[in-house]
Amino acid sequence: MADDAAQEAAQQSKGNNRLALLLAMAMFVLVVDTSLMNVSISSVVRDLDTTVSGVQSAIALEALVSAAFILIGSKIGDLFGRKRAYVLGLLGYAVGAIAMTLAQGLTAIIIFWALIGGIGASLLLPAMQSLIHGNFQGAAQVKAYAVVGASAAIAAAVGPLLGGFITTYLSWRVGFLLEAVIIAVVLSGIRLVKDAPYTGPRTIDLVGALLSAAGLGGVLGVALLGYDWVGRRGRTVDNGMAVDLARRHDVTVRRADDQSPWFTYQDGKGREHTVWWEDAASLAAKLAIAARYRLGGVFLWRLGGEDRAVWPTLRGWLSSAVTPSPTG
Repeated sequence: MADDAAQEAAQQSKGNNRLALLLAMAMFVLVVDTSLMNVSISSVVRDLDTTVSGVQSAIALEALVSAAFILIGSKIGDLFGRKRAYVLGLLGYAVGAIAMTLAQGLTAIIIFWALIGGIGASLLLPAMQSLIHGNFQGAAQVKAYAVVGASAAIAAAVGPLLGGFITTYLSWRVGFLLEAVIIAVVLSGIRLVKDAPYTGPRTIDLVGALLSAAGLGGVLGVALLGYDWVGRRGRTVDNGMAVDLARRHDVTVRRADDQSPWFTYQDGKGREHTVWWEDAASLAAKLAIAARYRLGGVFLWRLGGEDRAVWPTLRGWLSSAVTPSPTG
């Protein structure tokens, strides 16, 4: 009897280790996905004949969708089963990855990768935390959290390097295909996952969920930086660097539909570069869009070196936004 108990304990430990590894693989895909998309921007733009701003809009939309619906995704897991939400989240990510592998235009990226993939993330992340808590106990639970957390940290650290290597020497499509393969491996071990029952209240705060989604969804993101692309590689540039490059190569700066400045030039080796960035004029155009559609706010990415006129432009927009309109 003692031998049977020891054998059962060994088998359970083996199953726990495998489940922890599969959960870590799911977390790795969750984190590395956006890194892969970010380092693939120039290749995606060239291969799909689209624009940098279009691809960056898809990246921002995916982040906003996953954040806006995470409370709703968590409640879906509570009401319909965490394991079911986990599977649906993985399938949403798989749809996004396969769509990226086969995409022929920006529309497919927005629908399948940004929207469906973003909803998949909002289902996957909260369900995964609940399943770790429900499938492991004691030291095994601590170990599982550590393994999954380490996987997320590794993905964040090596994601850009791994994505850059795959994009440079293979193809960005290969990177997303590998994501789909990893998800298939994770789903192959779904039998190891026991559902974690929810015992709390089953009422739905519909108003709160809608306000959360609307609040996060109604935000405009603007990157106060730019990129100098050549082939499959790109480097970050600020406003001063971009203006200096245009001056040194004596090229004309043009404006995209969203007023983002851009130009092309050839370096000493005959390679064609495309430079795109944001300045005060392009920020003003995007702030006008936020005002026109009554978006909930604006957030800015900055690394320093932005156009100095950006801040007076932003202050003027904020002043007009909070000033009451005159009434007749």
